[in-house]
Amino acid sequence: MLPFCCICSLDCDHTNLFKCDNGQCIPEWEKCDGYPDCDDESDETDSICLATCEEGQFLCETTNECIPVEFVCDRYNDCGDDEHEFCHYGRVPCSNTSCIEECNEVPSGSYSICSCRDGFRPNKVPHLSGLRTCEEINECLENDPCDQICDNIKGSYRCRCTEGYQLLESSMCLAPDKRPRLLYASGREIRFINYGTNREGAVVHGEGRVASLDTLKDTVIWTDSSLKVIKRAKLPFSDDDVAVAETIVEEGINLPSGISVDFMGGNIYWVDQGVPFSVSRTRRQTVIDTMVTREVSRISVAKLDGSSPRTLVQGLSGGETEIVVNPRRGYMYWTNKGENASIEWAFMNGENREVLVMDMLQEPAGLTIDFAKVIPSTSVIVMQTGSNP
Repeated sequence: MLPFCCICSLDCDHTNLFKCDNGQCIPEWEKCDGYPDCDDESDETDSICLATCEEGQFLCETTNECIPVEFVCDRYNDCGDDEHEFCHYGRVPCSNTSCIEECNEVPSGSYSICSCRDGFRPNKVPHLSGLRTCEEINECLENDPCDQICDNIKGSYRCRCTEGYQLLESSMCLAPDKRPRLLYASGREIRFINYGTNREGAVVHGEGRVASLDTLKDTVIWTDSSLKVIKRAKLPFSDDDVAVAETIVEEGINLPSGISVDFMGGNIYWVDQGVPFSVSRTRRQTVIDTMVTREVSRISVAKLDGSSPRTLVQGLSGGETEIVVNPRRGYMYWTNKGENASIEWAFMNGENREVLVMDMLQEPAGLTIDFAKVIPSTSVIVMQTGSNP
């Protein structure tokens, strides 16, 4: 007597039984197990065993089980047949009707492995269950492949460099000047570090107190808070030479601090501290208006040679204030210290003044514009003093 067999007169209607073509009954789990259990071998026919998976599923021939097509070629062995040589990792499994760009047939012939061309990746369509499309990859945001400027183009990306730099090996930006120098203020001097020669020294010395500086090509421009002037000097080519300073603004300056050069418009922007500022105040008991004077800071602008100076913004909080301008976008940014420390911005003509940052600031001490690689949503980098991050 054969095990697990039934008398032919039974209908095999039990959920755990399978009826062979000859009327024989066998356990359901013996169907399509790779070994004929029916005497007529009808439990292992292709018509039964290869059509047991629903749409969107993959038939594992070894185990005769169905798995979601998303599990195929996912680098994880789910059933023994889903990670075979037909897998091209980086491609996604989908039915024939779901292939968008490229398809490789799975050996069973029931499904295909769909792939996206370079620069694209599979993206499941939200309103179509199981279907996938190919979406473009923004390499600039995800991989950050460029030294400075990254342009995302269809299916790829392109690296560029800012003015004054040269593109090398498609992604690197190098300064053509083999002797780049870093300038910084140090009391009565403007000092340099030459990264080409590893030398340090003073390019400007004997000043009052260099409060802030900026450069334009081969010229350095700075504010002197002790002498209460704005000066400029042409940078010497040799590290052994010293620049000759020239005063360009000396009238109407009280205590200059931050300075920034508009390299597109040919202007200089600076902050002047301790400027008397009068406001009107009305007493409650009388109708007499009184004028209250307090010291504030203001932002002024002039040509590169110091001509045509004028005030743009008044009423800034006191203390040393740093300023940077972004002529590409037409904005200027400045810091406010004190109890209500903040960073403000406005159009470069002084209009549309707004507070940009107030939270997490203690003593904002410096600002710079990241022209080479603009950080998403802003282009300002803040340097702070104090304990806050």
